[in-house]
Amino acid sequence: MKPFALFPILATLLFACGDDDSAAAIKVTAAPGDTVGYDDGLVVVIDGDSYVVTGDPGEDCVMIDEVCVDFAKAGATCKDDAQMDVIIVDGEVQGVICYPPKDDATAISEVAVTQDGQVQIPQNVGHQVIVFDEDSNGTPIPGDVRIDAEQTSLYGNGIEETTIAGNLFVESNNSNVRSLTVDGNVEYTSNANRSGLAFCRINGDLTVLANNFVGLDCIVHGNVTVSGKNALLVGFGVAGNWDIDPTAVCDGCYSFEDSNDDGLVADSERGDPLSCQGGGR
Repeated sequence: MKPFALFPILATLLFACGDDDSAAAIKVTAAPGDTVGYDDGLVVVIDGDSYVVTGDPGEDCVMIDEVCVDFAKAGATCKDDAQMDVIIVDGEVQGVICYPPKDDATAISEVAVTQDGQVQIPQNVGHQVIVFDEDSNGTPIPGDVRIDAEQTSLYGNGIEETTIAGNLFVESNNSNVRSLTVDGNVEYTSNANRSGLAFCRINGDLTVLANNFVGLDCIVHGNVTVSGKNALLVGFGVAGNWDIDPTAVCDGCYSFEDSNDDGLVADSERGDPLSCQGGGR
């Protein structure tokens, strides 16, 4: 499985297992998952390659990399019209990270740079999506960030654009973090069950105490410790120790050494595959 930061942007494809009108309405593009903004399309990761799907797939399945993806079935646990990251391994849906649909029922808060250059993240409001204004790109958010309201999504603009300078703590159920870099440590507490983390870079450690955690395509320069039950970890690159509860399912995870200190993982820097079986390495 290739690290998400190295995925090439390829030609756009039009696919569907349905009628011609359905096929014309759906666009599938191979592209890095972390660059997809909130409500800009669904992301499908198939055995390490990420694809962005725009348009309404409806009740038809969509052919992507020889896999017919049934979005209605994949998103059965999500709200109607929710944005999704769909994880497919060996032709089967292994996990879905759901983000609230962009409608009148979803509170959307925007992080922006103030006139004095400060950046603040709105918090303590449940059932919301926190997005980042483009003006905040390249400006690290100072201090630690805590997500302690239920069903909160923190949705960045990409690992090269959105950075939390301190630590990140996720302390509420059904809360997701996406498309950003954390310079410090990331912790999902025991109160953050059924939460997710996708398309990220962590320069410190990742600790998951919560159950039913889903992690997708992240580069972790420190240690990864998952003691919660029934985690799904796909496409993780880890430079430090790897200590995973045996109830977890892993696919495409690997060790690495960032020899040129650029924060990314070249093919030459990849090490051994990492398994969920047998604990740490």
